[in-house]
Amino acid sequence: MSEFLLATQEQNNPKLLSGDSNKLATTSAGKLAPNFIGEQFLRLYLDSETGALLPITQLTEVLNVSCSQVMPIPHMHSWMMGVYNWRGEILWLVDLANLVGITPLYQQALTSSSHTVIVLEAPLEETDSTGNDRKTLGLVVNQVGNIENCNPDLIKNIAFPAINTKLEAFLRGYWCKSDYEMLAIFHLDSIWEAISQAETTSKF
Repeated sequence: MSEFLLATQEQNNPKLLSGDSNKLATTSAGKLAPNFIGEQFLRLYLDSETGALLPITQLTEVLNVSCSQVMPIPHMHSWMMGVYNWRGEILWLVDLANLVGITPLYQQALTSSSHTVIVLEAPLEETDSTGNDRKTLGLVVNQVGNIENCNPDLIKNIAFPAINTKLEAFLRGYWCKSDYEMLAIFHLDSIWEAISQAETTSKF
């Protein structure tokens, strides 16, 4: 079980720490009730207004990565930003907004000289030729927010005529947190599947 998950089981409301090796820290506020039954998600923003939720089950770290530390790779998909040296390993960085059909980060009015990166780790079905038994990926987003606690029974399949159909393919559903706020919930398998399919093309 990741250090991230261990921390958030007891505490929520994470704060992003500066530096490229810090974990997602938590405050002592907002402890879960003993009888709480539900799932936990990290709130993220694809742009300044578009919020969504990502399951924390595969989240390892949230990093601040200097733009100068990202090495672009030629002839990649537009959503593939490049690679970053993470703990001596190559971490592929994906512009999540671009991947799912939202305005790419390079077209957003960002003033920071660093990227906010959510690191995912998941086990491989089979150990690869180098002996690795896990896969990693860095999702670059506009910003991250707090941990949200959601009853899975409240996650609904809601379709809208004007919804971004590309984004829809990556979603598990929606959570109506309140009368004025509805949050899209990502399906992690859909993200991994999109990356895997891209690996079979000549551009990745």
